[in-house]
Amino acid sequence: MGFPLAYWLLHKNRELGLLDKTVLGFIAGLGLPPILLFLLSFAMPVGPISIAAVSLVLLAAGMGMFLKDNCLASLKAELGESVAGLGALKLSLRNPGELANSPALGTIVSLAVFALILITFLTRFQTYSPIFSEIDPYYYIYSAQMLITDGSIPVHDATAWYPFTEMSSHRVRPLVPHLEAIWYFLYTNVMGVSGYNNYLLSIISCFYPPIAGMLITYTFY
Repeated sequence: MGFPLAYWLLHKNRELGLLDKTVLGFIAGLGLPPILLFLLSFAMPVGPISIAAVSLVLLAAGMGMFLKDNCLASLKAELGESVAGLGALKLSLRNPGELANSPALGTIVSLAVFALILITFLTRFQTYSPIFSEIDPYYYIYSAQMLITDGSIPVHDATAWYPFTEMSSHRVRPLVPHLEAIWYFLYTNVMGVSGYNNYLLSIISCFYPPIAGMLITYTFY
């Protein structure tokens, strides 16, 4: 969803490779929908209609600018360069002494970064579970549950023990709960799941820590 818009913004930048633009597009696809959904939630409840509206606006804006500036030609050219880089890498492996001055060096760096990103994701994914996981269920999943079932997070939700009932609130940093709500609505609508299921939300939300770790690895690069 975020790739067309990100690629349109970055397609003239020749210092960034296709991997960089793809990852930045992935980040845009993760970050922009919950930001827009959070802003839209001040006007209407969170639900399938608001999520569909946000998704369509982002996709239409991204594809419109992508096609308007003929970014498809740039994308094809960069894909061709990537394929040529793989071919150059094959030749350089036969002559390691020429590797330092070969265009294959950039390909090696991109492959190494991709491998690190993949390893990080798989390592963090080992804790994937609907019950025991890295994510804090009380704050993050509870907030997403309120968005899914009620359409908003109340100022006071009365979930604390007396006498702190009026001080209880799950209005935490909004982007993660809104992102989890988007994932949940997309999954349940595509798969035809009806009603709210706490374990299903937990399973879906557990994708967030591995993805976050993967993107942190990229930021170090």
